Amino acid sequence: MIATSYILLIDDDQITNFVNQTIIKKSEVSLDSKAVITGSEGLNFLIKCLEVNEELPHAILLDINMPEMNGWEFLDKFSKLDQRIHEEVKVYVLSSTQNEDDVRNARANPFVTDFLPKPLNFEKIKEVFDH
Repeated sequence: MIATSYILLIDDDQITNFVNQTIIKKSEVSLDSKAVITGSEGLNFLIKCLEVNEELPHAILLDINMPEMNGWEFLDKFSKLDQRIHEEVKVYVLSSTQNEDDVRNARANPFVTDFLPKPLNFEKIKEVFDH
């Protein structure tokens, strides 16, 4: 079972996931992390948590530009999930996009708490999750 209060990382770059998990682990916030490499894996993970009554993640760090299912497609399918997920899980778009429309769209999406530019670092983790 995953530790209480964890972050779900959804990013197709396994090295980025590894680095982000290391940053989260070494930060002073009391959060664990789990990483998946596709949006559909992330959705399936959330659905399974509900089905087996497992704790949902505290937050999701979602990349926008991914093959198979991009961040926007993930958010569309996320919007159709059980209301409990929407109430308990905060979604942060974590992306290296330079497209201002992406940033604006992320911040305007009702299921996105905020847009965070890559790379993730200790300061961002503390600023967002240390409360």
